[in-house]
Amino acid sequence: MNRLRFVLLIACCAMLVARASETARQPRVELSGGVGISVMRIMNSSVATFLNAQPTPYLNGAWLEDFTGSLNAAAHITDRLTINTGIGGRIWSPAQTKVDIMDLRGRRESAWVSVAAAHIVIGRIERPYFDVDVGFIGFNSNPDSKSFGQYLYKGGCYPGYVFSGSDAAKLTGVKLHSSYFEVLEHTGIVNLEMEYPYFDVSLGYVPVLHIGAFLDIGAGIVAYRLIPADEDRTHPTGLGAASYVDDESGERVYYSNSGTKLMARFSFDPKPLLNTARLGEPDLKLYAEAGVMGVRNYDDIQVGSQMRGYSDLRRRIPVMVGFNLPVFRLLDHLTVEFEYYRLPHVNNAYFNGNPFPPPPDREPGFDPAQDDFRWAVVTKRTLFERVWISARAASDHYRRQNSWGWPDAEEMLRGTDEWYGAVSMGVGF
Repeated sequence: MNRLRFVLLIACCAMLVARASETARQPRVELSGGVGISVMRIMNSSVATFLNAQPTPYLNGAWLEDFTGSLNAAAHITDRLTINTGIGGRIWSPAQTKVDIMDLRGRRESAWVSVAAAHIVIGRIERPYFDVDVGFIGFNSNPDSKSFGQYLYKGGCYPGYVFSGSDAAKLTGVKLHSSYFEVLEHTGIVNLEMEYPYFDVSLGYVPVLHIGAFLDIGAGIVAYRLIPADEDRTHPTGLGAASYVDDESGERVYYSNSGTKLMARFSFDPKPLLNTARLGEPDLKLYAEAGVMGVRNYDDIQVGSQMRGYSDLRRRIPVMVGFNLPVFRLLDHLTVEFEYYRLPHVNNAYFNGNPFPPPPDREPGFDPAQDDFRWAVVTKRTLFERVWISARAASDHYRRQNSWGWPDAEEMLRGTDEWYGAVSMGVGF
């Protein structure tokens, strides 16, 4: 029945595409893309490998370099229908470290589809009632963020892992957006989850209130994995599934991979109140975001020698704040961001559906609280409208990439004093 509902939803979207293409004309294709190179050095990391008899911090001082390219095509079939496609590629090498094993040698290549979607406009072209994106799409719930935030769609609950970076979250499904009323815009999303457990359906809603030109207030809710593709994987029960007996009801409670995620944010720009022309568009902008990675509490249970669970809601609330320093158009922006999040640093459970975060004391002497705070400093400068150079110093949720180009499950920085520096440059068209 759940799959039938999803098929009917896709069929309705296909009817919208057919309706929008009734007045098809000769398509007009716009191409865009670019190439870039990045050099990064990990200045301090306590991540250890157990290849030797004793743990060896192998990332300290490691260099990572990569070369990337992208090509995007937007085919305007009609004024109401646009087909967007895009591909990207990357040539890179694993970290050059003191650990000398064959698996860490050699060049790697990876490629991906960045977008494959239809964009449909409903209503008057100059002021549509809403627009629809269907397919593999991107969505940024916090356009100000440079490293932290976007918690609704760049993280999970049970376990409550999060990702870093300013890239938009990649979704597969249907996005319905309306800005017909300029003061209030709405976004509704039906997303087919592509992380394990695969193909669950999540429903989300993100409204944004615009108060003048100086304040945006946003909120959001996601019913994460509301419709499971495989009930036994999303809501595991029986032998081997994590569970406990509720003290009040006496019933056995099983941990689930699904849950409810919440978000609230604001962005305050005082420049319209100051009426100064010397400042750049991002200067002086202050913004913040908080998320709830699952509203339901689960009692702690003993796993080995550890007591683990989700009995404290406060541990599942990441909070970030950012500020754009005034650079008077000398740079595109100079941004500082901070994050506070109490869940354990190593979020490797999301690959196999295990609802527990791993124990926080894998290494001797590790204090679970030392990674609660994160920080990032990011800047960028665009030249001649096509060439750009950016720099970043950060202690964030950095993950390496595996041989297929996917982010590793384990975070590589485990404390506020562990960080990396990176410089990137590129050209676009």
